[in-house]
Parts: sequence; C-alpha cells; structure tokens
Amino acid sequence: MMRVEVDQSGRIEYTKTNTALAFSNGIAGSILILAVDKRECVRVLRKRGVRKELLYYKLFAVALFLLLKDFLKEIDALVIDTEYEGTAVQTIIKGELFRLILREHPSSKASWIKFAQVGKRSPAHKKALAVHRQTEAPTKRVKAAELLRYL
Repeated sequence: MMRVEVDQSGRIEYTKTNTALAFSNGIAGSILILAVDKRECVRVLRKRGVRKELLYYKLFAVALFLLLKDFLKEIDALVIDTEYEGTAVQTIIKGELFRLILREHPSSKASWIKFAQVGKRSPAHKKALAVHRQTEAPTKRVKAAELLRYL
C-alpha cells in the first residue's frame, strides 16, 4: 500500500483551458480534460439545477475519482494539493470523492484522504504541468460523457 500526492494544472473552473490532474509516488497516472468537455459538463449540470458554488467542486471530485479509480487497491493514503482553501469546500470535495470511491473499493476509509500543500518539487506537480503543457501524454483522456456518468 502507498501514499500518493495529487496535483492539478489548469484549474477545473477555468473553462477556457484544459485541465490536467496527476498523481505520483511510486506509481503515477494522469488525466487530461479538454476545455470543451468541461464546458459541456457545466452546461448539463446547470440545466440539472446544480448550484454554481457546488458545480466545480463536484466536477473536481469526479475528475479525482477518474484519475485514481484504477489504482484504488494500491493506495492507502491520498494527499490532494490545497487548490481549494477552506474546510467547507474540502469537506464537499472529500465527501463527493469518498462516495465514488466506496462504490469501487468498499473497504476504503475517508480518513485516508487529506488536503495539504503538495509543492512544486512534487512529482505529481511536475507530471500535471507536463500533461497540461502537452509535453507529456496523459495516461487517459477524460471526456464529458464519462464525467457526467458519475455526476
């Protein structure tokens, strides 16, 4: 079992730019979400009546889940970079992420999800930045339909 760090490059709420999420520490992975797919998700969620202040946090949590989904059996501690400050926001993100994780990995514990500064030296930061800048290919490209399946 291992502890991994997660970082984001190109914030999820910036719908004019792509978003890359990456994790690293012994094992590594990354996803890329194109701006067009984020805009489609926002359009659908607004149509469903999801409140604006929750919309991007839910989208971020689903993106995290899709990043980690295939590696859940190997991870026992997750440190998410503090992109979003505040206990209430982090509680929303953690709750949404944990709800999705429990579907795939019922023995998981919410206590293994933490928020902390990852830092620019983190391999997760370097990987997310490289995928965002398109100097490295993502492990997976995530489209709107897949995000919406879990939203």
